[in-house]
Amino acid sequence: AGRDVRGLQRDDRQTIPRVYQTQALERATQASGRNGMLTSRPTVVEAASQVVAGTNYFVKLRLASGEYVHARIYDHFGSVTLTAVQVAKS
Repeated sequence: AGRDVRGLQRDDRQTIPRVYQTQALERATQASGRNGMLTSRPTVVEAASQVVAGTNYFVKLRLASGEYVHARIYDHFGSVTLTAVQVAKS
């Protein structure tokens, strides 16, 4: 895992706690407006974290349709919030 100039820590998707692969990522998919089109759980393609007053997780998801969604998830010491979603990304 490496750190870039913005303070983002690149994470292997295996290092992200399970909550981000279930509850928060389901919220991201629902917020993208494509939840009715899903036939399976989205796949985490890339992830990065940034320590602030808590932790920001930046996640790139591949939907079953082949589309990509970028999500930012904020973890304030156990209180997890979906803070941003971008759809139709590559």
